[in-house]
Amino acid sequence: MIQSEHLPQCHKNLCCKGIASDADFQPTVANIAYKLARDAYFNWFMSNDESRYFQILKPMDALIKPGTLTVVLSRPGAGCSTLLKTLAAQTYGFKVDPNSKISYDGLTPKEIHDHYRGEVVYCAETEAHIAQLTVGQTLEFAALLRTPQNRPAGVSREEYARHMTEVYMATYGLSHTVNTKVGDKFIRSVSGGERKRVSLTEVSLCGSNVQCWDNATRGLDAATALEFVKALKTSAMVLDMTPLIAIYQCSQDAYDLFDNVILLYEGYQIYYGSATLAKSYFERMGWFCPDRQTTADFLTSITLPDERAANPGCEHRVPNTPKEFYDYWRGSKEYSELVNSIDSHISYSENNNMRTDFILDADQDFDDEKLLEIQR
Repeated sequence: MIQSEHLPQCHKNLCCKGIASDADFQPTVANIAYKLARDAYFNWFMSNDESRYFQILKPMDALIKPGTLTVVLSRPGAGCSTLLKTLAAQTYGFKVDPNSKISYDGLTPKEIHDHYRGEVVYCAETEAHIAQLTVGQTLEFAALLRTPQNRPAGVSREEYARHMTEVYMATYGLSHTVNTKVGDKFIRSVSGGERKRVSLTEVSLCGSNVQCWDNATRGLDAATALEFVKALKTSAMVLDMTPLIAIYQCSQDAYDLFDNVILLYEGYQIYYGSATLAKSYFERMGWFCPDRQTTADFLTSITLPDERAANPGCEHRVPNTPKEFYDYWRGSKEYSELVNSIDSHISYSENNNMRTDFILDADQDFDDEKLLEIQR
């Protein structure tokens, strides 16, 4: 896609809360009025009652620069989806702590959600398509919605969208399915793996600056998953994008392509930094990595008490609970360097007015009055 702007993402003390409810009931015609009235009462009069909430994500920090590829590792239920949704400004169903600092080069999540939703995208783990449309129709429609105004001379919107659709279908191995329906469990269609690739291609066609992929390799074979990660790496390097991807089973070849890794343990962030240095960080902590175990499996096993193993003599020295891992991380040299980098980035963005630069790059049709409003 044609784009000149880039969008780094940083967050400081990011904390998310969910509503603590042991049970709920399904709304029906008979009880919908009661449910709406109850929800309105809680939202208006008890929204600040901390007893209603539980922490999904404990305070965490990260600076994700354009051109880098970041992987989020954890076991299921540790908060991967919540983190990716929060970074994609899609927080329906939970609450972000007001003390959390989330910045997209000076832009707030509300500004992203209201005005630049196409620049930050979240790809869910499950697929949702119009089953009656063919693969070609689905992807060409997505390309048309994101066709830029600045195109090569003489190229119409339809020609540009058609060309980009063909290129991305060839990249993801879908050219042979162009006239096949996407389908669902009731309509005969492409295979499950091909439908997953349709979802990946659809999001890739958006050309968004920040891309959050939730377990995007689910349903793909190892070779296809590796090719997908390679495509993300190429887009990050060539187009200066900022992709994040959560993977539950990551091969060593795929892991070696990542620049940074976020490791979550029951809602706690216990590491963020270079993917090549993550293994040595936990080995210095006192944990043992067996021979022939991939780095991703070793990092994930750290969050599983039954799978991790401490080096001889370190059994009583290493952290054991999620809170102990979290405290160790917050007291480490790597965390101090990260906090300094985040503070420097936020200060640089504010002092150099990077927010306005991105807005002007994203939309070339501002008049003087609009520009004055932005600067204010």
